Amino acid sequence: MMSQPTIEEVIAKLKMVFKGKLTREEVADWAWKYVTDDSLVLEDKKLRDLLDCAEGVDIPVSPGKYLFHEEDIKYWIRQFEKN
Repeated sequence: MMSQPTIEEVIAKLKMVFKGKLTREEVADWAWKYVTDDSLVLEDKKLRDLLDCAEGVDIPVSPGKYLFHEEDIKYWIRQFEKN
């Protein structure tokens, strides 16, 4: 059984995309593992919501273009850093 990540860990992963240290796909795959792990109960709604955002960060709309832009990701970070 995995231990759940913290909001700070998820935000750090998202920030690594901007720094070129992780790809969107790597972050989405990482978040997906937590979202789909039936043995992990994510009681913190904010954490669950942020993981849902991170899981979808790599959704393509066309080759090389993503549904969520950098500004969307920065918005998520600001919203969850506040809380």
